[in-house]
Amino acid sequence: MGWTVERLNVGPVQELFDADSSRGRWGVSGWMEPVSSAHHRVRVGASVAGTHSNTRPGEPRGLTPETVGGIGARVWDYGWPGGTARWHGSEIDGYATDQFHVGALSVDAGLRFESSRASAQGSAGHIDWSGVTPRVLARVRPLPTERPNLTLLAGYAQYLSRLPLNLLAYGDPAGPQGVVYRWIDRNADGIFQARERGPLVARVGPGGPFSSIDAGLKAPRSNEVFLGFETTIGTFRLRGLAYHRVERNLLASYNVGVPLSDYDLTYIPDPGNDVNGGTTLQLLPVYNRRAESFGQDVYLLTNDSSRGSDRGLELQTEGRIGTRVRLIFGATASTSHSPAAYRGFTAIENDQGLVGERRELPNAETYSKGRLFFERGYTIKTAGVYDGPHDIHAALVGRYQDGQHFARFIIPTDLNQGAEPIRAIYNGDSRFTYVLTFDARLEKGFVIGGTRLAGVVEVFNLRGTGIEVEENVAWGPDYRQTSAVQPPRAIRLGLRLDF
Repeated sequence: MGWTVERLNVGPVQELFDADSSRGRWGVSGWMEPVSSAHHRVRVGASVAGTHSNTRPGEPRGLTPETVGGIGARVWDYGWPGGTARWHGSEIDGYATDQFHVGALSVDAGLRFESSRASAQGSAGHIDWSGVTPRVLARVRPLPTERPNLTLLAGYAQYLSRLPLNLLAYGDPAGPQGVVYRWIDRNADGIFQARERGPLVARVGPGGPFSSIDAGLKAPRSNEVFLGFETTIGTFRLRGLAYHRVERNLLASYNVGVPLSDYDLTYIPDPGNDVNGGTTLQLLPVYNRRAESFGQDVYLLTNDSSRGSDRGLELQTEGRIGTRVRLIFGATASTSHSPAAYRGFTAIENDQGLVGERRELPNAETYSKGRLFFERGYTIKTAGVYDGPHDIHAALVGRYQDGQHFARFIIPTDLNQGAEPIRAIYNGDSRFTYVLTFDARLEKGFVIGGTRLAGVVEVFNLRGTGIEVEENVAWGPDYRQTSAVQPPRAIRLGLRLDF
């Protein structure tokens, strides 16, 4: 890659290397209803699908320097080694459902069997997981006479994760791999020079002979319960839903070659959440890797013992005022508590569905369970559309969401493995400023013969606000200083032709 990567701003180095990939998928499915009556409607179905992926290096492999908070930390000799990584997978699904009625109660119940297999050409690694998942949804109209449009619903469901082919990179000789060296930035100029490459620290995968896939790998499984309602108030349709979801059998990469016993543990005083008062100091663990363990890394892709959870409320309404105005409103309130794959706050870091560094490096494990990137606490979205006379149409969309969750980092600089960020609080104990935007659209149509031509004006960030969206997360004088703001107001003009 060549350029210097700032870990806190750009993200995990190993996620930044381009590759040229071609992918394909085919599938066949069918269903039938052997029973269809006034009281029961039974459906059975099945599907078969196949997937494949061919990936080649997208750029020459070279040295990539890494800084952490501006401090030279490591140098990566990493990338796709050459050749083509060929991964193949197959899926077989079968299901049976029954929809039946008991008085005012309507029930949909079913079972699904799923089996997924995948393998890599030129590698012994393969994945074979399967399972049966139940689902049930019950609906009832408690007041069929007084409130015939009121429906209450409740349900329970299990889901198996689809098998992503990129897991086959573990142990694949053609998968991304490399080694990591210390960066000894002697002149502290932040510019890597060849003589500043220090000793080898670690072997990194997932590709290569020092990585493998657990033969008993299980599919991640989600259990979900939910309650809801639907009703009509005047010309508006109102829907509400409350849910609680638990995920287990999450996937993780463990560094079984360098266990916790290969680190020296020390503690440093830290203010925790009380960064202003400093009255509730905590002792933050810091793991310093012993030099004799350098290069002994061995990785195993297996299931994680940690679980993730997510619960929330959703409310949505839509309807018309007269014949010309249509309104849509939605709001959510949610909270999550799940392990993050990497240290950081971006979509490729703070997510429990990724396989990252959390179980590979003990400093990545500290405060690793918290609130996730895709869960923003409270959100509100609203839109209004006006269909006026003379083919004039106007729309306004508003969006509010709580700020992105993040964790404060301390950066020890005297570690044998180089400077590392360590969370001092959980993701979500702090968050960035909320986001509030308004976008507008105006359209005027003209009929020319049998063709409609319309002029369109769209304005994004109508109010021209510059609310911050990111901050400096490293503990120090610049902590929580704004590092990114909303895009400025933008206006787009266009023509629309209907024929």
